Amino acid sequence: MIGTLRAKRRESLLLDLGNLADAQAKYGVGLQVAGPMKYDGLAPSPADLRMAPNLNALAAATQIPVVPEISRETAASPKALLLTRGDIRVAVASVGSSGPPEATKQLGRALRSLRASADLLVLVSRAGPEADALLASAPATRGCVDVIVEVEESGAPLEPRTVHTTAIVKASRGGQSVGVIDIGFEPARLAVQHHVFEVQPSLRPDTAGHDCVTKFLGEHPEHGEVSFEYLPKASWPYTPATECKRCHERETHAWQSSRHAAAPQTLSREGRYLRECLRCHSEYYRRTGQVAALPAGEGGVECVSCHGDRTLHSAGGPIDRKFAKTRVSVPVCRTCHNQERDPDFDYAKARERIRHW
Repeated sequence: MIGTLRAKRRESLLLDLGNLADAQAKYGVGLQVAGPMKYDGLAPSPADLRMAPNLNALAAATQIPVVPEISRETAASPKALLLTRGDIRVAVASVGSSGPPEATKQLGRALRSLRASADLLVLVSRAGPEADALLASAPATRGCVDVIVEVEESGAPLEPRTVHTTAIVKASRGGQSVGVIDIGFEPARLAVQHHVFEVQPSLRPDTAGHDCVTKFLGEHPEHGEVSFEYLPKASWPYTPATECKRCHERETHAWQSSRHAAAPQTLSREGRYLRECLRCHSEYYRRTGQVAALPAGEGGVECVSCHGDRTLHSAGGPIDRKFAKTRVSVPVCRTCHNQERDPDFDYAKARERIRHW
């Protein structure tokens, strides 16, 4: 995200909004490449902090400041990244990485304290659109924040909206585009515009960064790109959900509407269609070792991912009921929903969300 401030002249801020890498090994090289780009700040995601506990030290080594988060624990003595551009002072903080913020008097005091130190207060929010709107409009916190930048997975609109006096914009995701927020200081209000520019294939890579990444991939080929072609379904080394549907149509239909069925497409949408993520998001990848651009509803978290192979059951039909219904246990779910990736996983609630029986 690039913020452009217009007062007497144009000034710019350059922020990285997190989700830097999909494997711990990549954080060092990622920040090494980002360092020369002179980012003004990095707002790490919860995944970044879980995957790279030493992220602050890595960022400091490349002179990229980390945007502080305001939480219940830090609201009494809030901190922000303070930046100066010309005669404009900007405070940047984040909220929501540890849960949606409550629009309390304490949070209001924290925001007003930060706002008093700057001409502009920008919040990077992972709390979601509803929480952001509440924060901008609730009596305890309204009028405290000038701009909220939403970094959230749902497909919220990219056009800015104004709630009370706060401009709220949605960040682009997936590393395929650059968002530009143009902020004009006009009498009695801020004028905010938001533009998204797609990263074009014709752009020439930075030579130093390209060489750094090439060296890393040469030393770690497991993190490299692979072919996106996939095998004919008849040669898949497991029974796909389409075969289960022949007898279990109702259950398969319910599964198809779940996030499990669309797991590969989630990665594709977020620009994270990589081996490290596909280990959990794709049964096809686990069985074949191939990364493939799979059709919607195929090759993701399928029936066999949770219930185990039922090859004899599918071949023999209904008479082989001893191979049928299997209650999925917590350890099976924890294979992917482990402490690192999903620390708040609740087995009982998760079963209800994917109910297809």
